[in-house]
Amino acid sequence: MYKLLRHIIKLTWINFIRYPQGIKPMANVKLKLFANIREIAQTSSLSLEGNTVKDILLSLVGQHPQLKEHIFEKDEELKVCGHINIFLNGNNTKHMEGLETVLNDDDELGIFPPVSGG
Repeated sequence: MYKLLRHIIKLTWINFIRYPQGIKPMANVKLKLFANIREIAQTSSLSLEGNTVKDILLSLVGQHPQLKEHIFEKDEELKVCGHINIFLNGNNTKHMEGLETVLNDDDELGIFPPVSGG
C-alpha cells in the first residue's frame, strides 16, 4: 500500500510539473494479454485508464491480483519480471522509459510472457 501511495504522489507531482494548468486526464489504453497471462485473466484484452505503463499494470493487478506474481519481481521495488516484454504500439517499453513511459489516448499495450513449444 505504501508503494502505491508513493507512486500516486510521484505521479501527481510529475503531472503538476508537466501540466501546471491542471492534471492531464488519464489516457484510455487498450491492453492486450497473451499466453498464460491471458489464461489467468480469462480475457484477451481490457480497456484501462492511466498515464504511464506502471499505472496500467497496477490497474490490471488491481483487477486480477493473481497476475502480480507473473508480471512483477518479488523484491521490494516495483519492477517487471525480466522475462516479460511489454510493448507500446509495437515498441518494447524496455527501450523507452520502462514503467514510466507516458501513454496517450488510444495507445495499445501488449504483455508478452515467454512462450515455448514447437
